[in-house]
Amino acid sequence: MANNYEQATVTPSIPKRLVSELEKALLSGFGFGWEQDGDAWYFFVEDSIRGDECLLQLRPAVLQSDQSPIAHAIRRYLEEEQIEVDWDTESEIDIEIPARVASWEGAFQQILSKPTNRGKVAVDEVVVMAAYYCSKLRAGEFGGWVARITRNDVQYDGTYRALDRMRAGATAEDLSEMVQAGVAAARRVVGAWESGDLAGAVNELEGWAEGAAKTIRKSPSDAATEEVEADDQSPAP
Repeated sequence: MANNYEQATVTPSIPKRLVSELEKALLSGFGFGWEQDGDAWYFFVEDSIRGDECLLQLRPAVLQSDQSPIAHAIRRYLEEEQIEVDWDTESEIDIEIPARVASWEGAFQQILSKPTNRGKVAVDEVVVMAAYYCSKLRAGEFGGWVARITRNDVQYDGTYRALDRMRAGATAEDLSEMVQAGVAAARRVVGAWESGDLAGAVNELEGWAEGAAKTIRKSPSDAATEEVEADDQSPAP
């Protein structure tokens, strides 16, 4: 029997002053742990991220007094779903909160968006780097993913998507060359247009578009063929 695991690190460490008790409880409910790192918290995932819901464990008074957007969303959810909460108890309670109401990505975004997170020491992004692995070396059981979280956006990527891009074709170098060629073509188009050579302007634009299309369609096998042909045409030593 094989066991599958998921672990993740979070960088950078986040200043304690930016992280509320509710945000820590929310991240904990999704599977994140933390350690003290000077005046900051270093977050990590030791045993898988809960994907669909958070098991929120905290004192009701913390949720009731917090005026953040996430706290408002959770209180609204509890009211709409008619979930009873003993707001007077001093003990921690357990509440299951769907990720559509409050997510771990949203918790990090809320932290980054605080007015106190400004200036030269501001944290502008949070990067969660995760790895999948297995107790047996089985094909398809290993990989990983990364999430880059900013105040206004969340980006994801993974090893399988990276592999798909490798199979798809155009490399970063190809695309960079295509952009540079596009800029040069645009300048020639403008020059031709200003000189009254409309046909020349159209031809320049069509030539660039055709080259760009070839770059986008280019596959690894095409590149390998080009390399072989280039080798065949090279002079013998």
